[in-house]
Amino acid sequence: MDGIPAAATDARTEVDRLFADHDHLRRRLRADVRGVATQLHAERYPLVALEYIVAYLEHIKAEHIDNPQAAVYVESELGAPRRQAEYVGWLVAAGLEVRGKSCLDVGCGNGGLALACVAAGARRVVGVDVADHRIVAGREMCRDKPIELRNANILEEDLGETFDVILCTDVLEHVPQPDRLLRRIGDHLEPSERSFACVSLYNKFYPRSVLSEPHYDVPGLILLPYEVASALWAEVRAAYRSKVEYEVFHWHSYSEYEAMARAAGLRMRPYHGEDAVNAAVPEMSRYAEALSRLESDVEAKLRASPLPAARAEQLRGTVAAYLEDARRDHAACLRAPTTERYAALFAKYYAQPLLMIMQRPRPQWWRRWLSRGGVRAARRATR
Repeated sequence: MDGIPAAATDARTEVDRLFADHDHLRRRLRADVRGVATQLHAERYPLVALEYIVAYLEHIKAEHIDNPQAAVYVESELGAPRRQAEYVGWLVAAGLEVRGKSCLDVGCGNGGLALACVAAGARRVVGVDVADHRIVAGREMCRDKPIELRNANILEEDLGETFDVILCTDVLEHVPQPDRLLRRIGDHLEPSERSFACVSLYNKFYPRSVLSEPHYDVPGLILLPYEVASALWAEVRAAYRSKVEYEVFHWHSYSEYEAMARAAGLRMRPYHGEDAVNAAVPEMSRYAEALSRLESDVEAKLRASPLPAARAEQLRGTVAAYLEDARRDHAACLRAPTTERYAALFAKYYAQPLLMIMQRPRPQWWRRWLSRGGVRAARRATR
């Protein structure tokens, strides 16, 4: 490669191999955790303290060394500061200011998003999480930063203050009643037209999510209701060499989340705008080819999986039903295309992640007029 020294090229190739080849990652971790951590810190995770990387890789070695998803867990944990900085950058680019604001991160995990808010100039940053070990990890990650992390359940307790900005990433699917969480977010949102909340999670209808459920790597699993998916995972997780419990409850569509937000007294809109929808229109017109490719990819993955034949057939039927719906939705849109239909199709199948902005409804014009002293001004004008 032009402009890249040979040593750097070799190092980058080795890091890529760690994530692409589970057997290689397993061998390296068993032989030299600190060496792997040093390499990852230099090449992939410079925003994360080296000792934090060492500690997390020791956890992977102890708990997930035989799990083919181990590299996914490493990226999820250690890549958080980088991804969350990009996420906050998206919000700022959309005109949603973080600088000078008070921010709450619901389900803060290891504090990656809290760090991104501080870097973006937030005035005050608070993170809450129900898992005590995540707060411990977050305090280590955010050491020496002006961030307050609390072991708190926003569903059960009032935090005693409101915030200009509330962020909640990859949490809704882990909550039994997401509508209740949206209401609690609304309760803690500062009553101002400039305040906003943003929630995000994987889109269950996005083809790659169907091919591989983000947490468990089982094709079609994301489409099943909780009770069915939980029972299936309990049956097959040993075959997947995983110790991870099933901790996902519900995956809803954008339109369903929008209805929940409305019931919570909030107005919701997608992060993506008209430009994103228009850019995807050519891809939408080629839907038949893309869905056929997904069908063959799912079949190949099911054949290669350790799933019992009955479970593989169940998932095959689930994906077939999804494909039938997707083809019907695309055909209906393209048969009578409108801006609204393209936007709905994009939100359902193409938006990834689902990134949803929530704000308090704007008061009617006369209420705004009254709040700005309109009556007093009118009286003065008639004197």
